[in-house]
Amino acid sequence: MNRYIFNSCVITRPGQYSYRHIDLEEARRWIDAGPFTSTIRYRETARALATLVRRPIEVRSVVTHLEVGDQALVFRLVFPPGATGLPISQKGRISTGFILDHCEIGILQRLPDGPAVALEEYNELAARLRKAGKELARSGDAYYHVIDALKEIREGRIQDAIIGLEVAAEELAFSVGKD
Repeated sequence: MNRYIFNSCVITRPGQYSYRHIDLEEARRWIDAGPFTSTIRYRETARALATLVRRPIEVRSVVTHLEVGDQALVFRLVFPPGATGLPISQKGRISTGFILDHCEIGILQRLPDGPAVALEEYNELAARLRKAGKELARSGDAYYHVIDALKEIREGRIQDAIIGLEVAAEELAFSVGKD
């Protein structure tokens, strides 16, 4: 897993991502966990983040692409509703204090590719599978295929989960037929 610092929440290539806001303490822990590559392009932004996390932040203008599992700490400017933001001519020329008063910190992570599943749908399916798993515990290997299917769903590999459930159903039908 690679770790980066971005100055905007940018999706660098197609895929599934998660983004969540974090507080300053979590940002400090993320930075302290070590190694990361800064892609902060402006000295003032790097200085403002360094002030907040109490660690030097390198200024580097590089383009990067998040791969599955990669994370980026996002440190970006935000403005109140109705504000137009900064004119292009002001980028890289604003004060550290201004940045500190108008920042947001978050974690962007590239997730495994696969069909997106709504959280409610996932939770319902997981609960049903756990219940079925308890009943299947007496049926040999079918139980383990159900548990593996839960892991596949959690990791976004829905098609693999469906295959695992089909195998479990076949094994269950076989074990019931033996009785």
